[in-house]
Amino acid sequence: MGARIRAGTGTSHGKNAGKKAAKEAMKNAGVNKCNFVVVYASSKYNPQAILDQVVEITGDVPLFGCTTAGNITEKGVHEDAVSVMVVDSNYFRVGVGVGQNVRKRPIDAGRTAAKNAMVSLEEDPRLMSLALFKKKPWEIARFNPYISLTAIDGLSGQEENVLQGIQKVVGSNPIFGGSAGDDLKLEKTFVFCNGKAYTDAVAVAVISTSLRTSFSSKHGWKPMNRTAIVTKAKGRRVFKLDDRPAAEVYAEMIGRNVKELVNEKNIAFTSGLKHPFGVPDITGRLWLRHPMRINKDLSIDFFAEMPVSTIVMVMKGSSDTLLRAGKRVAEEAKKELVGKPECGFIFNCVARKVFMKRNAEREIKEIYKKVKAPLIGFYTYGEQSPTMGGAICHKNQTIHLLLVSDSLITD
Repeated sequence: MGARIRAGTGTSHGKNAGKKAAKEAMKNAGVNKCNFVVVYASSKYNPQAILDQVVEITGDVPLFGCTTAGNITEKGVHEDAVSVMVVDSNYFRVGVGVGQNVRKRPIDAGRTAAKNAMVSLEEDPRLMSLALFKKKPWEIARFNPYISLTAIDGLSGQEENVLQGIQKVVGSNPIFGGSAGDDLKLEKTFVFCNGKAYTDAVAVAVISTSLRTSFSSKHGWKPMNRTAIVTKAKGRRVFKLDDRPAAEVYAEMIGRNVKELVNEKNIAFTSGLKHPFGVPDITGRLWLRHPMRINKDLSIDFFAEMPVSTIVMVMKGSSDTLLRAGKRVAEEAKKELVGKPECGFIFNCVARKVFMKRNAEREIKEIYKKVKAPLIGFYTYGEQSPTMGGAICHKNQTIHLLLVSDSLITD
C-alpha cells in the first residue's frame, strides 16, 4: 500500500520566491499534485504576487497562510523568506474560508470564515448525509472531529472575539493557529485564503481527516510566587491590580521602581518580555499574558485579555528554560501520537524568538530531531490553541506543535 499522506516543504528568497518555494515543496513531497497548501511569507514581499506564483505551481487547491515575523520549516528559522508546505492524501481533506472586517465586526468575521471553510467541504461524504436531515454544511463541525487552523490579523487586537465567532461554527473541536505578523514593523498584516491575500481579516482552514493527530503547547516560564488579582479591567487594559494602579503593583512584583518602569521606551521588549504574567486555566496550568505598554494613568495594556477577578502571577525564564520547553513540546506530541509523524504545524510567538536569540534556531532543530517529519510554521503575534482544560484561548509567548501521522483512526 502506498503512503497515506505525503508532505514536503520549500523555502526561498528574492525574485520568484513563491514559485521556487512551491516547486521545492512539491519535489520534497514527491508529488505532482496536492490537496492542501500552506504559505507563510515575510511582509517584505507583495503578498498577492507571492500567492500567484505559488498557485501557478500547485494549482487551484485549498490554500491557507499569512504574513509572518519569521518562518519555520524542518530546516530551521527563515527570515525575509517565503515558505510553503504541500500535503497530498486521500485521508486528509481541507476547506478554507475567509472573514473580513475583523477590527469592527470580529465575531461575525470569525463565524463567516469558519462557515465558508465548512461550505467548501461539502463534498466530504460525512457532510453529504446532512442533506437527509436538511442541515447546513457547517453544522456537521459540532458533531464530528474536525481541526481548525487560524490566521488572524495580528494587529487587530480582536483575537478573543474572532475565536468566539469560529467556535459558534466548529463548537468544541480543537483550534490551532497564530496571529499574522509583519516582521515587527507593526504596520499591516495579511492572511491568505485560496490564492488571495486579505488585510483586516481572518482565514480558517478546517481539516477533516481520519489520520491520527496529536498536539502539545508549552512556554518554559516559571512563576515567581508573587500574585495579584485583577480588580479593574476592560478588554486588554488592566487598570487596577489588588485595587491599586496596575503599573505600581507590577513594578513591585518584579522588584522595580514604577517611575523607571514608566520611562522604559518599549516595555513589550524589555520588562514585559522578561516578566509576563501567568494566568491559570481550570487545571491550574499557567498560560502567559504579555504586557504591551504602560499608560499615563498607570494602567497596563496586554497582548491578550485580562478579565476582572483573574489571578495573575509574575513569571520568569531564561533562554535555556524556553529551549527545554520546545524540546518537551516535541517529546510530548510524539509520545501521544499513534503511528509515524508525516507532517507538523508549528505556531511560535515572536517574543520567544526575540528572547531566545540563538536558541530559537536550536529549538526548531531539536523539534525536528524528535519528530523527523516535514514541518511548517511561523513566528506569530499571538497564538491560539486549546488549554488542558479544553477551552480554546488566545495566548502569548507560547509554542504549539500539531502532528499528523500515517496511522488511521481505525487502525
